[in-house]
Amino acid sequence: MLHHVSFTAKNPKRVAEVIATLINGRVSRFGPWDGGFIAWAPDQAGTAIEIYPHGTEMVPGDGNGQARFQRNLFAAKATATHAALSVDLTAEQVFGIVQAQGWQATVQDRGGFNIIEAWIEDTVMLEIMTPAMVRQYLAVVKSPQVQIGGPETGTLTFRQDVDTSVGALFQAWTDSAALQQWWSVPEATIDLCVGGAYELIFSPDGPLGARGSEACKILSYVPDRFLSFTWNTPAHLGLGAAQTWVVIEFSSSETGATLNLTHCGFGEGPDWERAKTYFAQAWRRVLRRLAAHWTEKEVDLRTAKPEQVRPMPPMQREPRELASVVSRPPMPSEYAGS
Repeated sequence: MLHHVSFTAKNPKRVAEVIATLINGRVSRFGPWDGGFIAWAPDQAGTAIEIYPHGTEMVPGDGNGQARFQRNLFAAKATATHAALSVDLTAEQVFGIVQAQGWQATVQDRGGFNIIEAWIEDTVMLEIMTPAMVRQYLAVVKSPQVQIGGPETGTLTFRQDVDTSVGALFQAWTDSAALQQWWSVPEATIDLCVGGAYELIFSPDGPLGARGSEACKILSYVPDRFLSFTWNTPAHLGLGAAQTWVVIEFSSSETGATLNLTHCGFGEGPDWERAKTYFAQAWRRVLRRLAAHWTEKEVDLRTAKPEQVRPMPPMQREPRELASVVSRPPMPSEYAGS
């Protein structure tokens, strides 16, 4: 845990007061060095940001003495020091506080999450994150990882006939709005590209890491033929942040289209066996809901009907050219909800 960080400013007192406003904290003087101030966060960890006068340098003490301060009158204006700061404010409130000082502030994409890049006195960068930005950030840095691989990985396989075209069926899995028409998912973010997001949020108000397929990614796809993505294991299964992966193949049939779904990446042991049982039941419900979307029939999702959704024995098929589109080894992730 990082308890405090320091940087310099032309007006340390004013900078400390602005930071204290952002974090709803307080300001005190920094005793060891004249002209220094501290912005204290209102938490139990003693989190603080120390602001020293521009040109302040810290150097080792003499002998066994502690660090000491000195003034460099020729110190460079720019610095590589920066900090990320979470605040309980909206982006509009942050912009109001920062821009009132005449400082530059912009929203920037850091690759999977956004931050407000604020430049203190236009020399020191603070990455300020609103609560929504913090959720994005944590979803990225705490992204689950695929733990099981190799030829011995466990799988579940299903087949479902659907009364629609292959194109419509593919769209139902790769377009956020189309997916939400048949699957009761409150939030869906699907970015159809290799490495793009495949996030279905079943519990928007749940804790981070337990809301659905957070941080799941598309591994590969061929339009109207093939889709693979990572898939999370629910927290209640006791597997931590383990991921699996799902492969879906689409093909035409005499009655419309056929979907073959293979869920891969299951390990060995009691927890993984519970996971297989959970997903076997969950995918049956999901696929029955999918088929019912085009037949407009009311479906009792409490039980599975073998004639509609049937697990398939391991399929022995010749390798297809589809394998060439897999740009990286499959990584597990996703959460089959109701």
